[in-house]
Amino acid sequence: LESQGIRAACHTPGDVYIDEPSSLLQAYLEACRRQGVTLIPHTPVTAIRVTAGQVEGVATSAGEISARIVVDAAGAWSRAVAELAGVRSPIVPVRHQLYITEPIAGSRPDDPILRVVDTAVYLRPARGGLMLGGFEPDPLPVDPRAPGFSVDDVPLDLAVLTGLAATVARQVPAIQKSTVREHRGGLFTMTTDGRFLVGPAPEVRGFWSATGCNGSGFSLSPAIGQVLAEWITAGTPSIDLSALEPARFAGAALDDERLRAAAVWQYAHYYDPARQ
Repeated sequence: LESQGIRAACHTPGDVYIDEPSSLLQAYLEACRRQGVTLIPHTPVTAIRVTAGQVEGVATSAGEISARIVVDAAGAWSRAVAELAGVRSPIVPVRHQLYITEPIAGSRPDDPILRVVDTAVYLRPARGGLMLGGFEPDPLPVDPRAPGFSVDDVPLDLAVLTGLAATVARQVPAIQKSTVREHRGGLFTMTTDGRFLVGPAPEVRGFWSATGCNGSGFSLSPAIGQVLAEWITAGTPSIDLSALEPARFAGAALDDERLRAAAVWQYAHYYDPARQ
């Protein structure tokens, strides 16, 4: 890291990152097994049974499951899941890209994450090299509802990341001289106001959402899971989540075009104080 062009910086030594994100998912799955949860992977939900405004069960490719509580935590597919229950989930999946370089001399696993707010770029050590990602100024919304669509089908554009890398070349010159080893993308679920979508659906009893994480779902997933479980089982969460409830959109008459425009703006202005 070079100091050229840096006028101010903030160091938060207590922050951490998970080197391989999939390890957290595997830990969640193992914890579920220990608690007696039945996991049914690779089993599409084909319908959500609703009777007189109350969820009664879920139909899957493997049969019916009776349930008066359904939690929609399907990420980029959560809007499609909600529609099965007659619920509108006002989120828009937006492409997010990153790349990992070949090993770079001097890159250490204990180096901190670097977030350059002015250019919406972040970097951190990864597999002996550097990971670079960022929030592109002209975001690409993606509709994942086509049959068989997976994250592997997200269209990638390395030129976007190359352009973002150029904005931090003076501060991190090694990134310009490195070779890209891995380029991948995913889908962030964006809302129109930049806040999560967590809580009960106002129009269907028993249908709950845990989505619309606006790029922060990975880090906040433990807290969201805990308070949502409290809310469902005890009737109230231990912290006030009213600002995140789906009910805040109950009176909003947003067509798909306006929904996309507002959600894409939130993505493009991820680090913008005006977004808060």
